[in-house]
Amino acid sequence: VMDTDSKDQPKFGKIRGMLFPIYSSEFRKFIPLAIIFLCISFVYSLVRSMKDTFILSNAPSETIYVLKTFFVLPMMILFTIIYSKIAKKVGRDTRFNIVALYFIGFFLLSFLVFIPFSKQLQLDSVAAYLNAVAPRFKTYWAAIQYWHLSLFYFNAEAWGSFMLSVAFW
Repeated sequence: VMDTDSKDQPKFGKIRGMLFPIYSSEFRKFIPLAIIFLCISFVYSLVRSMKDTFILSNAPSETIYVLKTFFVLPMMILFTIIYSKIAKKVGRDTRFNIVALYFIGFFLLSFLVFIPFSKQLQLDSVAAYLNAVAPRFKTYWAAIQYWHLSLFYFNAEAWGSFMLSVAFW
């Protein structure tokens, strides 16, 4: 005779309760959610590596610190404000879809336009002018020169923060 909980489902043994406490009736939701979470984590590990590679292969390494401090931080605050406004207006599933579609669209744009046409998108003349005017800030100007890679860097950082947390909640 098995013990049952309040939902008339059999209770798990101690080991199964610790390792895999999912009822067979919950597999219908658990399996797709686990696959989504694994895909989000996989993409996060890919873009996390690529963002550094793209910046380091084109700009000085100090540009990463400039991007994290003066671009990623303010943009994450702005994204959080936008996300909170979206959260007030739409439901949980729609919110997830909006965030996922934004990032999927941006990464498609990056891999179809920004990366293949990287040399044409660089703002070399703007960076050269800014370097002539204020050479002390050359790492800031490199972030502007490689604006498309800076955007990729930001979105790769934001993917981890937003997609993982939105999928979790």
